[in-house]
Amino acid sequence: MMKKPNRLLNLSVLLILILAIGCSASPSINVNEKNRGTVSNPTKVTFWNINTNDKRQKHWEESIQRFNESQSRIQIVPYFYEIEAYKNKLSVAMMSGKLPDIFYYWSGEPFKYMVDSQIVADLTEWLENDPELSSRFYRGALHSAQYYDRIYGIPISLNKVMLWYNKELFAKYKLKPPATWDELLHAVAVLREQQVEPIAISGKERWPLLHWFAYLSNRIGGASPFERAAKGADNFTERSFVEAALLFRELIDCKAFMTGFLGLDIAAAEEAFIEREAAMYLQGDWATEKLLRNPDIGYLPFPSIQQAKQYNDYYGGYSVGWAIARNKNQEASFEVLMHMLSMPEQTLYVEQTGSPSSLQQLEVDPTHMNAAVYEYIKAANETPKTYFRFYDQDLDDSRSQLLLDAIMKIAGSEQITEEEIIHLLQQIE
Repeated sequence: MMKKPNRLLNLSVLLILILAIGCSASPSINVNEKNRGTVSNPTKVTFWNINTNDKRQKHWEESIQRFNESQSRIQIVPYFYEIEAYKNKLSVAMMSGKLPDIFYYWSGEPFKYMVDSQIVADLTEWLENDPELSSRFYRGALHSAQYYDRIYGIPISLNKVMLWYNKELFAKYKLKPPATWDELLHAVAVLREQQVEPIAISGKERWPLLHWFAYLSNRIGGASPFERAAKGADNFTERSFVEAALLFRELIDCKAFMTGFLGLDIAAAEEAFIEREAAMYLQGDWATEKLLRNPDIGYLPFPSIQQAKQYNDYYGGYSVGWAIARNKNQEASFEVLMHMLSMPEQTLYVEQTGSPSSLQQLEVDPTHMNAAVYEYIKAANETPKTYFRFYDQDLDDSRSQLLLDAIMKIAGSEQITEEEIIHLLQQIE
């Protein structure tokens, strides 16, 4: 087994890394402390999460209440933070050595730094001692948080980025859901001609723009170019990245993105799409329940690019989960996770939130769900899919920020040449 680095790894690097991570979240801070136990001297397990102001928060609050009321030995103390507040809070907690017992993490390089810093608990033996729990996960799920042949995190969902579209607007203008790049550009042109915003997107957070670049580069060159670049064996001037950047810029030049997109946050972009102010939206299926409340919204995979070889992987995978702090009460914390990952709780989670679980063989009840959400979850469980991971999570902090900056500059420039694009991509080293 490979020897892990000493815990004296510079945590200041980790602080910068966590502050830079991109992910979806709700728009306001909400710290919830109402479920503190009422019994005398229970073991308190602090739980930090970012699922605020939507049905995911409501589910976790109710799940925690069920646990707290079921026994008196352990009481979960939940805190729910908006994403930016959470990243700041987590960074300070890591630097001060005062992490919560259980906390939300993003997989990839940021989580590996936590493992190398020896601040997260090794969960391997806990899972080996509970084979029934381990067997519930989809194949490959636990591998997402495995380092040095040990498991340090529990993935909580299997997400993918989909192209969502307004069926009513497409029917009104006689457009078909775009299965190819040319069909997407045709839809953009028709919608612009009809003075309809084609695509809602948030430029303020940057990572939604990266969704487009990542999908384009993967559709052109597959997963290998990014895998080589992430390992440092190649760079972002490989031709599939350049071509992806040029196609991304084509979207800018044809005004595919809604007016003022560079200043829009996630909440504003999502609301614009739901309210029919824009016809399409590229976003992860963590937003399924919210989006499919509108019966006019449909979804499809990212369009193909006309190339000799077709790639059809989904952007996403097991990218988020829960970890336990190494210096906290691991036994009580793992008991809490076993409750949250139980079949009844995970079934309720899917039924109430519409977010795909990392656990298999859940028997959700369609009468407990929005019909469109049920059909989405059913299709997601029945059809095996392959994934390529989020670019900003799989790169080290420096290159992740350089990539996000390059995408922003490509999107925000009034004019930009291929040579200037290549120069920007050269800086991602």
